[in-house]
Amino acid sequence: MANNLDTARNIPPGVWLIRKIRGKDWSLKTYRYMVLLITFIAYTSYHASRKPSSIVKSVLDPEPDKTLNVHPWPIGSVFLKDEILGKNKYKSEYIGWEPFNGKGGTKKLGLIDVAFVACYSLGMYGAGHLGDTLDLRLFLTSGMIGSGIFVGLFGMGYFWNIHVFGFYLVMQMVAGLFQATGWPSVVIGSGKGREG
Repeated sequence: MANNLDTARNIPPGVWLIRKIRGKDWSLKTYRYMVLLITFIAYTSYHASRKPSSIVKSVLDPEPDKTLNVHPWPIGSVFLKDEILGKNKYKSEYIGWEPFNGKGGTKKLGLIDVAFVACYSLGMYGAGHLGDTLDLRLFLTSGMIGSGIFVGLFGMGYFWNIHVFGFYLVMQMVAGLFQATGWPSVVIGSGKGREG
């Protein structure tokens, strides 16, 4: 009985869940393809979850520099007709999102970026040490799920109508800590496979 319990503990949680849902096993080849597919999708999503804040910056603070009336290269104002630009050539139609659309909005967006990167870099130091002692599968999985939750919470600020800068700052800081679990876990994991 103890031997069966030890074997059950070594089964990866995902395989255990598939067996419970399907009621039967897949072939080894099918498991390999599923692991490859799920790992690729999960890590791609995990890596992509670093980008949403930089993508939405132009909507949160649509006019970061109200004095610049220049179009970027290669377009330039020479190639654009006034009919295309309309009456408000250099003014965005979006009003932004408080607290980022007012005075100092660009600075607040920069503070969010700095907080994310600072927590990410400090978290990588701690994650390297934790990755040495914890089960890498669970450590990386918790980092992916935690990162997704806090990136989602950052976006939920819109639906919950939150206009408090501290909310967005804390969400990015915690997301940075969860994001930090990725690289040390992958590097440790690849090294452990070669040692044994």
